Amino acid sequence: KKHRFELAGFGSAAVNDPYFRKYGVTLRPAWYLADTLAISLRLSAMRLDRTDDVPLAKRAFQSQLFYSVPLYGAVAGIEWSPIYGKVSIWNDILHFDSYLVGGIGAVLTQTAGEPINLECGKSCPRGPNPAADIGLGMRFVARDYIAVNVALINTMYVDIPAGTTKASTQNVLTLNAGVSIFYPFKSTAREAE
Repeated sequence: KKHRFELAGFGSAAVNDPYFRKYGVTLRPAWYLADTLAISLRLSAMRLDRTDDVPLAKRAFQSQLFYSVPLYGAVAGIEWSPIYGKVSIWNDILHFDSYLVGGIGAVLTQTAGEPINLECGKSCPRGPNPAADIGLGMRFVARDYIAVNVALINTMYVDIPAGTTKASTQNVLTLNAGVSIFYPFKSTAREAE
């Protein structure tokens, strides 16, 4: 992977929210400085839907559910692949690696356009929320130029949800699955296998 460009597309779904389904798409370009080290940019778009548990929680527990609605995210990160291996499936050898990812960026939420305080009005919106990512994943290389990815990534940010004036830390833990394309299509610094 050294000195190669990777473009990955993912479908994402949050796995840690019992009341709201968060799902979306992610595009992640990456440049490999070495076989085990890459810099990347993760661009995400999310959507939120209520589950059937929301009316139940409000009715049975008289609960108020203040929730953050993430819309878009951009996180610059570093990926490190400490584990590499090969597996034989149907007389074909597949390469795989496990990677750790971490980064910082911003998340744009539904309340990002709200004013910072009541005195300044719409002239001083809150803007995007600073965010941090941490996660792990696995990449299976089907051919020299294409791979299948799966990753579990937690995005943390602080937001003031609609209906309240109190900020709270949000953790959106997403399961991501997708496909990567590598360029150049052939590895130029390939070692003996």
